[in-house]
Amino acid sequence: MDKKSVKVKCSFCGKEIECPEDMLEGVEKHACFECFDNKKEEFSKMSEEEIGKIHVDMPLGELNEKMAEDLADELVEQEFSKVWSDLKDDLKENSKRELAEEMFWQGACMAAETVLETLRQNAKESMEDEGEDEENAEDEANDDGGGDEEDNSKSR
Repeated sequence: MDKKSVKVKCSFCGKEIECPEDMLEGVEKHACFECFDNKKEEFSKMSEEEIGKIHVDMPLGELNEKMAEDLADELVEQEFSKVWSDLKDDLKENSKRELAEEMFWQGACMAAETVLETLRQNAKESMEDEGEDEENAEDEANDDGGGDEEDNSKSR
């Protein structure tokens, strides 16, 4: 299902970009991806409320890369000091290659933990959704009046 979009101009450079119609309400500015990418420092100074009022026309390929970069930045910010304090004495004795390998390994472990946690969360949500679907089906069967036989066969 394609969403309708309208042509708007980037508020920063004037380039014509597309904006989904349903995003027009509540948006005060529009940004092409190039301006968004080039003005990171300007955007970082804005409040979340201000950023929430900016529509960014971001190609899907760029979106995936941007999300990966943001996740990596967040992991480094949250985890580096912990890893450094736990391993700094050992790391100081390593060669540059050993240090690079250790840091790569630590990053891979953190990424794997994040992926596994996401998969666990998705599986949990999926199981909850299936449970709701089964409850709804049982309720509908009971509402039909002939649900007793179906309910008995389900419980066997």
